[in-house]
Amino acid sequence: MENLDTKQKIYAVARNLFYEQGYYKTSLQSISKKLEISHSVIFHYFENKRDILVNIISDYHKTADGIVADLIKDMSILETQVFMLKFSMMPLIRDRKLFRLFYDSIQENVTVDIFSKSMTETMERIYRYSTLEYDETDKILLYNSFVGISKEFLTGLYKGSLPLTENTIDRYVIYFMKLFFNASEGEVLSVIIKTGKLMKIFKYENMSFSKLQDNVSNAITNKAGISYFDHFQSDFITNVIFDDQGNQNSPEFDSCNKIVVLTKQIKLSHYLDLDDISVKLQDFHNKSAELYDFVIKEIPTLQLLPVTHMKKSDAVHFQFKDFTDYNIDVLKTLEHMNIEYHVNSEKLTLVLFFAYIL
Repeated sequence: MENLDTKQKIYAVARNLFYEQGYYKTSLQSISKKLEISHSVIFHYFENKRDILVNIISDYHKTADGIVADLIKDMSILETQVFMLKFSMMPLIRDRKLFRLFYDSIQENVTVDIFSKSMTETMERIYRYSTLEYDETDKILLYNSFVGISKEFLTGLYKGSLPLTENTIDRYVIYFMKLFFNASEGEVLSVIIKTGKLMKIFKYENMSFSKLQDNVSNAITNKAGISYFDHFQSDFITNVIFDDQGNQNSPEFDSCNKIVVLTKQIKLSHYLDLDDISVKLQDFHNKSAELYDFVIKEIPTLQLLPVTHMKKSDAVHFQFKDFTDYNIDVLKTLEHMNIEYHVNSEKLTLVLFFAYIL
């Protein structure tokens, strides 16, 4: 009978080594040495090194598919395909080690085996969306074209012949949807924008996905007037960046584990027009206070900590604190979270944090 604990330990060590140093640079000997077991023990649980890789990549995709299952069930065919393309590729451009592991799996033909289910699902979407009729030969040619184009695109990204950016992925998605779904560029662009907002619900880190949306972020997005803010993002408190002094003497902030970030871009008539800036800042404060009161009313038991741009003279809300109260480096935090911000003579980004315990 298999010892599942031993199998899981082999899997965990191999997963870490494959991720950190690459599949081809990791030997079975290095895995067994790390575990202090005989090399032959591994073969009791896995056929070979490739078998371990198959399990790792397969589990990664099962986790990813599972976490978005409820979200995509209400999407249109076009929205589902665009979202799944971006959801599968965005972690690759943000995590070079993950991309290396996926490229290694492509070289081992592991990815094609595992993707067969999702590729078949994509083909079914194409058949349902298209007005054309496909015979069996058409379907085989279409499938092979899909596989070939996908592999070439990922190879180009990995080897550097294509820029490793979100814009490149968006261009690929447009090309893909025009080619296989006969969708117009305008259609695809609008869906990319819509699904891009949904991507903010999820967090990827070290081959793991987390769903950031919860009852707090849901309450915020349900608030009438939320459209006043230009950007909304749910995240973990660990992604907040502090200044050189660190987060000192702030146990209330330390106790939080989640954060919602909202931003508002304001256009400046002139960077020296302090009256104009003051009016727009007061409007931002009022909207922030309205939102705070709404969330507290929706979730009375919630301990919500609002942090924004404050001065002692600002009469916004007795609960609000300034970023400096917690030594938060706002610009570095926004940059770390990949949130657009502006600090110049034409545009200024105002920021609101809601920190809380989930």
